Amino acid sequence: MKIELQEVNKKEKKDKDLYIGVYWMKHNNDIYPTKFNALMKEDYEPGEYEIDFNLSTYKNKYNQLCLGELVLFKK
Repeated sequence: MKIELQEVNKKEKKDKDLYIGVYWMKHNNDIYPTKFNALMKEDYEPGEYEIDFNLSTYKNKYNQLCLGELVLFKK
């Protein structure tokens, strides 16, 4: 599966920088009709990326159990 990253906005917090990405999900030639926002660990350039899943479990700051994270690879 691929994503097309449209833009990345940097938000500065007191001890770290957060990056919010806006992207479209794609599968073959189909584009899913919904834009998603994602919290990203680093600044990515807009463009097309292959995605992979890092399947691990962790608890977020709200004590919710989360499954995995997306890993982006430049196409």
